[in-house]
Amino acid sequence: MDGKHSNSSAPSCPACRHKNPPGANFCQECGSRIPHICASCRAEISADAKFCHHCGQPVGLADSRNEARRNYTPKHLADEILNSRSALQGEHKQVTVLFADVKGSMELAAQVEPDDWHAMLDNFFRILAAGIHRFEGTINQYTGDGIMALFGAPIAHEDHALRACYAALYLRGELRRHADQLRVRRGLNFGVRLGLNSGEVVVGKIGDDLRMDYTAQGQTVGLAARMEQLAESGCIYLTEHTHRLIEGYFKVRDLGRSAVRGVSQPLRIYALERAREYQTRFDISRERGFSRFIGRRDELDSLHSELQRTLAGRGNVVGVVGEPGVGKSRLCYEFLELNRAGGFTICRANCASHIQTVPLLPVLQLLRSIFGISGPAREEETRQKIAGTLTLLDEAFKDTLPIWFDFLAVTEPQLPAGKADTENRHRKLFAMIQRLVQAMSERAPLIILVDDLHWVDPSSDLLVARLVDAVKNSRTLLLLNFRPEYHRDWMSRSTYRQLPLKALDSEDSRELLDSLLGQDRSIQNLAPKLVSRALGNPFFIEELVRSLVETGNIAGQPGAYRLVKSVKTQALPRTVQTVLAARIDRLGETAKQVLQTASVIGQEFEEIILHRIVELTGTALEDSLHKLVEVEFFHQKAFYPEPVWAFRHPIVREVAYHTLLRKPREMLHRRTARAIEKIHPDRQDELAGLVASHWEKAQEPLRAARWHGRAARAAGFADIQTTFLNWSQALDLARQAPATDEALKLQLEACCGALDIGGRVDISPGQAGEIFERGRLLAQKFNDSQSLLRLHEDMAARLGWSGDFAGQRHHLNAASVIAEKVADPEIKLDLLQRRYVAQFHQGDLRSALMLIEEGIAGCEASKRDLSAAVFNRVVRSFLLAKANVLSMMGSLIQADTYLKQAARLKPSAETRQKDSRTTHTEALVRTSLSIYSGDIDACWRDARVFAELAERSGSVWAAILSASTIGRAHLTGQRWPEAREALAYALAQAREHELGLEAEASFLALLAEAMAGCGEPDQALATAEEAVAVACRKETLFWELQAQIALAGVLLRAKRIKDQPRIATALTRADELIEETGGEVMKPFLCQRQAEFAGLYGDDADRQRMLQQAHDLFQSMGAHGYAERLKANIVDSDT
Repeated sequence: MDGKHSNSSAPSCPACRHKNPPGANFCQECGSRIPHICASCRAEISADAKFCHHCGQPVGLADSRNEARRNYTPKHLADEILNSRSALQGEHKQVTVLFADVKGSMELAAQVEPDDWHAMLDNFFRILAAGIHRFEGTINQYTGDGIMALFGAPIAHEDHALRACYAALYLRGELRRHADQLRVRRGLNFGVRLGLNSGEVVVGKIGDDLRMDYTAQGQTVGLAARMEQLAESGCIYLTEHTHRLIEGYFKVRDLGRSAVRGVSQPLRIYALERAREYQTRFDISRERGFSRFIGRRDELDSLHSELQRTLAGRGNVVGVVGEPGVGKSRLCYEFLELNRAGGFTICRANCASHIQTVPLLPVLQLLRSIFGISGPAREEETRQKIAGTLTLLDEAFKDTLPIWFDFLAVTEPQLPAGKADTENRHRKLFAMIQRLVQAMSERAPLIILVDDLHWVDPSSDLLVARLVDAVKNSRTLLLLNFRPEYHRDWMSRSTYRQLPLKALDSEDSRELLDSLLGQDRSIQNLAPKLVSRALGNPFFIEELVRSLVETGNIAGQPGAYRLVKSVKTQALPRTVQTVLAARIDRLGETAKQVLQTASVIGQEFEEIILHRIVELTGTALEDSLHKLVEVEFFHQKAFYPEPVWAFRHPIVREVAYHTLLRKPREMLHRRTARAIEKIHPDRQDELAGLVASHWEKAQEPLRAARWHGRAARAAGFADIQTTFLNWSQALDLARQAPATDEALKLQLEACCGALDIGGRVDISPGQAGEIFERGRLLAQKFNDSQSLLRLHEDMAARLGWSGDFAGQRHHLNAASVIAEKVADPEIKLDLLQRRYVAQFHQGDLRSALMLIEEGIAGCEASKRDLSAAVFNRVVRSFLLAKANVLSMMGSLIQADTYLKQAARLKPSAETRQKDSRTTHTEALVRTSLSIYSGDIDACWRDARVFAELAERSGSVWAAILSASTIGRAHLTGQRWPEAREALAYALAQAREHELGLEAEASFLALLAEAMAGCGEPDQALATAEEAVAVACRKETLFWELQAQIALAGVLLRAKRIKDQPRIATALTRADELIEETGGEVMKPFLCQRQAEFAGLYGDDADRQRMLQQAHDLFQSMGAHGYAERLKANIVDSDT
């Protein structure tokens, strides 16, 4: 071989282990020099060497031997890998990476002959390969004097970290023995170090030699390599990432935090020392302390009923089946604990993923449980326990003792076991266990639990089938738990009962979450999100909370946490990812492909869409869907007219989606978008948001922007949160696309749409200003006067809602100038409405009414130029505005007439989106009218209708107004505490979102009245004074009128002579404001305060006169509720 090609394979960097391209002389990752190494003796050689200067061997002599070494993979693992080959054309995987190498290999190589050194390395690699494959790891690459191995890829394992640690400990033991031999025979100090790290990698194709190629290495691999480099000879170092996954299973030594190159923060490192006594994940949870056992009363009752059948001599088998984490083991544990003191003999065995390759280990556990053998014990003591248990049950068992001793690895020279092949030994053993179970149940009722049966090895599985037969007609309950994918023929027996274990309902989930998190106010908004994300799976709930603790989002103690860092998006815990990813890998190629494709389509998906995208022939899709339902990944949501399927749990979809690499994912999104467009041409408005999302994820921004615009137009004011989101997405995506005229015009339309709706959904005035400015520039570029006018109108509205009336007037004046150049009457009429609103905010009711009259006249004049639908919409808006203003001017009967006229103009299909806005306005005006009329029942009813509309629309502005109207309704009924709460909330929300601040003084005035009613005079006075100050500063005259009357009312409640001048001033100013604004609806309320004032200084005649005047005013304007209640007060006073 030509020496120039000694680095022709992809060399690994000696510093960071990054896999570099062939021929690399320096590392792409860290820049370190990559030496050229002799494959025979590992000495460094020059790049153009043909023979090694140290050993004399031709460069590349060992290539064929190394190739054979690389190709070694046990057949059972090779088959498993090759069966999943198509799924590994590119996927994200959660893995544990293991590095092992010889410490000081070059110094060692110099001490021996090259051939001897090569033979030593061959032995070393054979030991490594055996240990890695023993725990179903895969050797990814040989590094000259070491290896890189993966656990969790190409086949996912939910316990990949455990397997890697068991493998590392096994290798350390084997290599120590190997090193001892070398030390004794050759005087060599052969030391090996190992490093582990866990995390996500991206896997690429598998070559014919079963080697994995990684399209990206990243920190996961690099950190494992650095752990190896830091480790002392004979030590195993692992990162905190791996430790988090194996905590409780192994004894480790905390080495503290250390700065590691490539990691921004110091990393905690651990030394792996030994495995603890065999434990399951359930055992670890028990050691940490169980969370509260919540719900499951029905399931416990079912198990109790089965136990009663067993006591009657009708032994049976119960299979508790459910998805991972739903609580199967916990239910069985709680059931056993409830019955432990009931005279039952209880035996148990556990199955686990990483011991599936060890035959009959669960059987061994079961027998140790029966014989009371726990932990290490002297052989004599163990023999006594076995013999004593058996002979006490039946003397006939004495003859079988050698077989029991042999299986339980207890030597008995006087009773040697006879020679027999494995099959015969197992057959005899299983028959004896059947006899043993029957004999035990005759003495006392027996409960046998086999946990996690889905992990059972084939040999132990045969025993389970024998036990199913053995329990019949005995007092034995065989209790099994397993996942939905476990199926056996014996499940059709009459003695078998299946108990499905479903997720917790939302109430139980919240109770469990509250017990984990606590009741601190800071986490109250977090809890519902976690409940929604976990969907009733207790394991998911616990791991989500644990993840929040580990990431520092919450702090404290279990049951008493507080939020210390906001949670925007919570990454899925690795523990949950690995469990689900392993289940997905075990589905088989076709079912996995269907699952991944469905994850791209959405949480719910039509079969016709899936069929179009996945492109399977024959019954492959049908079979896969059936399998995915069987393992409880899918459920069928609809059968007609088209089958619709859904993921049972969103987290399953999340994990399946994440396994896909970016390019395949984009391709599937592209095909999904096209399939929806083609299959549903008649539902494109309805599905526009979904299609837009797929085009966006397919990285086609302009197509996505078009569809987002369509979705926004379809949603309109009926769902303004969705509308705003779609316009915002359309704007962002159109900006990402090439700056064509189409893209720029789409940006302009999106600016207009976003600004029109944005003020109601909590965009700040500053954000609105940015949208306005971008839209203005685009409108000027295209000389688009109509769009520019819309932008000014909508900016004016947003500033008005924030209480910036000067800014509002500025934009309305600019809009008016533009409107002179626009011929469209609809635009001119819409602008008139905006101008009316501005006058209304300032409290100039007469000017507002004039603009409304002008608008109604303009509608009539333009009727021929407007479509019937547009004419109705605009007239309806002006009629509602007139009803609103007239009600505040005290003409309640007239207002009601105009309100009824507006209600008769029903929204048309053509303008339904714009008319959604007037539907809200109608409800708000109706509520105000009911409040002004004093009808307690009507105002409460109408306030709730408006609140429901506000909530349904998603409008923050409407939500604030709905809270204030509910507060006003409570005030009308003198429900002071309820009014105080609603009005305080409305005010706080208005200030937080800078929405509804046009009525800030009104909120304050109403709140002051509620506070006074609650007996809070000092707070009421301060709030009333603030109401007056705010109204004066903003020059909102009608709200100042309301505030002055509220201030007078608060002062009058105190009944202090010293307050008379302030009361008189407030009442005088209120009288002036009624004249100035035309707000006659407040006149009778003013008269009531004047009556109270007269009573304060002792003029009872004037008091009665003012009360009567208030009553007459209420009566004449149509406020009959107030009139009736005031009449009763006048009569009582006269009496």
